[in-house]
Amino acid sequence: MVANAAITRHETSVSAVSLSIPIGKRDPVSGRFSPGGLAACLAVLVLICSCSGMYFRTSEQLPPHLQPVTEWPVRDYWTGIVFNGSRIGFAHFNMSPAPGEWRLYDIHSEAYLHVRFLWMDKTIHLKSFDRVHTDLTLHRFHYVYNLDGNRMMLDGQLKIGILVYTLQTRGQTTKHTTELQRPLVPTSATALYPLLHAMQ
Repeated sequence: MVANAAITRHETSVSAVSLSIPIGKRDPVSGRFSPGGLAACLAVLVLICSCSGMYFRTSEQLPPHLQPVTEWPVRDYWTGIVFNGSRIGFAHFNMSPAPGEWRLYDIHSEAYLHVRFLWMDKTIHLKSFDRVHTDLTLHRFHYVYNLDGNRMMLDGQLKIGILVYTLQTRGQTTKHTTELQRPLVPTSATALYPLLHAMQ
């Protein structure tokens, strides 16, 4: 029986401020090190930690012990991306049983980022679909990348140790095959891998 999906939302803050603080200086006569700027550095760290609550909220904690995929309590979460106090993008992750398939799961991931800073104006939109086995190894995938209007698509699947995929970009389509020496885990599942296999 599959546990009901829980939704977790949190935000990530990206700061554009870069600080350079000398933490000390060396006396040219005695050669001793004087930590003159260390107190200022510690003060900045305290300030940053005190402001982190403006953008970060604690999400639900997962159980400390290992669990099979069918018993994971969190299957869906959103992440807001904040830059200088303004929301500039998001990321979404969803994992659910593959319809009509046994012991296969679908992972849908999406990320959107629009950065306007000084003369820079960049838009990035990434969408991915991975179908994985219960041990998180790859079965098939479909990725769409859009970087400032430049679109690229990857589509493929794993067949008896051989990765077969198609690449579409700039109006051209090419087919590729790659022989694998070990099972392949998609990027969307790498953060989940320790929950299932610990540090193996």
